[in-house]
Amino acid sequence: MLRLYERATRNDPTHLQSHLNYGISLRELGRYDEASSVLHRALHHHPNSTSLRLEIAHIHTILGEINAAATQYENILVTDPNSTSALLNIAAIHHNDLRLDEALLGYSRTIASISSYNQTCFHHIISNNPNEILGISPFSSVNQSNPCKCPTESDFTFVRKILSNSGQALHQLGRYNEAIKSFSESLYMQQSCDSNWKSSTEYLNAAILQFLSAKAACFFVVWNWLEPMINFVEDLLDSGAESPLRPFDSLGLPMPPKLKKKVAKSFSHSVEKLISNVRYPPKQRNSTPPKLNMAFMSHDFANHPTTYLVKGVFVAHEASPDVAISVFSYGPDDGSKSRESIVNLLGDSSHGGSFYDIHGKSNLEALKTICDHDPQVDIIFDMQGYTLGTRPELMANRCAKVQVNFLAFPGTSGASFMDYIIVDQYVASIERADEEFTEKLAILPRSYQANYFVDPISIPERGSLEWKALRHRENLSESSFVFANLNKVDKIDPHSFSVWMRCMQQVPESVLWLLEPSIPAAAEIVKKNLQIAARDAGICPDRIVFAKKVGREEHIQRMAAGDLFLDTFYYGAHTTATDAMRGGLPLLTLAGESFSSRVGVSLLHGMNSKKATSLVAYSVDEFVEIAVEMAKAQMDYRGEALGRKLIDMDYSGDGDNHELFDWKAYSTDLDHLSRMMVEVKELTSMEMHVVLTK
Repeated sequence: MLRLYERATRNDPTHLQSHLNYGISLRELGRYDEASSVLHRALHHHPNSTSLRLEIAHIHTILGEINAAATQYENILVTDPNSTSALLNIAAIHHNDLRLDEALLGYSRTIASISSYNQTCFHHIISNNPNEILGISPFSSVNQSNPCKCPTESDFTFVRKILSNSGQALHQLGRYNEAIKSFSESLYMQQSCDSNWKSSTEYLNAAILQFLSAKAACFFVVWNWLEPMINFVEDLLDSGAESPLRPFDSLGLPMPPKLKKKVAKSFSHSVEKLISNVRYPPKQRNSTPPKLNMAFMSHDFANHPTTYLVKGVFVAHEASPDVAISVFSYGPDDGSKSRESIVNLLGDSSHGGSFYDIHGKSNLEALKTICDHDPQVDIIFDMQGYTLGTRPELMANRCAKVQVNFLAFPGTSGASFMDYIIVDQYVASIERADEEFTEKLAILPRSYQANYFVDPISIPERGSLEWKALRHRENLSESSFVFANLNKVDKIDPHSFSVWMRCMQQVPESVLWLLEPSIPAAAEIVKKNLQIAARDAGICPDRIVFAKKVGREEHIQRMAAGDLFLDTFYYGAHTTATDAMRGGLPLLTLAGESFSSRVGVSLLHGMNSKKATSLVAYSVDEFVEIAVEMAKAQMDYRGEALGRKLIDMDYSGDGDNHELFDWKAYSTDLDHLSRMMVEVKELTSMEMHVVLTK
């Protein structure tokens, strides 16, 4: 067929459809340069062809050349201002750049351009009350009459995509009620207009997105959907379809590790398939360099927990004779001091430094920067995983000899292009590794979590004037026992919350201190829903106290206002837990069955292994018993608060009198472990776990 298309274009160099067919065929074979050349030749004769420009833009998108793709879409709109494809794709580009208000305007304009979709009818048939919407599971059989005319078959696909994208943008803006309605409109339309909706991946995707918006807003009723939703996901995976549930979203759900691994494998497979024909060969090494060349890649070299945690690794290697550090940053420069400090420490690559800003570069341009790095990278640490902003295509190319899942994503990548995951003995075990991970384990002899604290922190004594002032600022009574959880509220699940309510029921003088969402629209919804949930559990809503978002230093300092941090059960506190303990607030955790639910165990042992056992529960009843005993011990004024005695919080100097905060020793251990991973790769073809001992 390819020869026929090629011959047809030779016979008639102006024939549009022949060139389009030929270009599409070449693109499907991964011959992108040839495809682009064919399509541009045709564009010379047909400059106003929407079909040609859409196909050229598609190729640019595959190659990660987003600006070039946007230019093609904008050119289409000059001659075809109502092109649904161009409008939708420009809105999606704004969305990916987190220009969310522009994206929403674009989606609104796009759906208005679709004449066969009666948005007014569909929009008004859906309730504005999220509780009414969420009271009916999208996974139940629904028999409904549809008074609205369905869009045409081709427009149906566009509408479904627009409603889904709009819902996601609204979710990101904290406008959860509107997001829930947008997803509901999509689900209703699909039920009404697609007879195969029950087996549709797109339907399941919309239902999952609606669940996640409701979960983020703490509408606990949607957790009743969980069992059928997970069953749908598992059935799809077993059929060979791609998972509509993203790996990151699976971390906060009570799913067995084996299923989370299947979700991650499905996602990584789609990445590998996408870039199968877009690869850049790594530079060949002629000799072994004297230094170990370690690279770190992330979207989040900014005012972000990842940067706070890893900075000590970079500081420890300043002027190191044995290790060279490079950083590849594909996130935008947020202008923060955190970003500036990393750039200043390593030096900007444009001035001979080792901080490479690859934000805005296409995949191919970014890969050239990484793969052509001189000297060649021995080992690269992916500090993004499947969190917001990820570009897994860059890791999938394999520019480094050894590739490691590190720090940011507490779960398996599911990817064949990731060799190891950094763990410790508390978050993962070799015995269960095959069940939970596709990577081999690289086990540190300390907590897997890097940390960097250099400034002394003054922790006020309970009852002191400073402590009383702190409590007053946070709207906390001096006489109350303060249970706390200062995670982002989207980690809160109804099971954890109900257990916290059990603790409060047994300690009448207690309050629960939570972190208020920073977006006002989200805060209003979340606070209302959590207060309702507390009331339903027999707890006065006034006993839920919300903390405003503040800068990190102030956030750590105010931790002393709390008495006991109650962890969440499915996706526990990670950086927040470290900040809490650094600020003098003890952590109580429940040991779960997956990496994301066992981090608290690791951190407590990093603080004080002898005393950690007193703050790790292995059942819900034990969790409640420990929390209540600690509260009553303090409320009975039996000397100092028990929680203060369980962990010595006497920090001095740079805080490395606790193993968890010894960033210099951590960096040394990471070096040794890295050399072991590289040596295993160089000396044997076998894949094996690597364990560093003290």
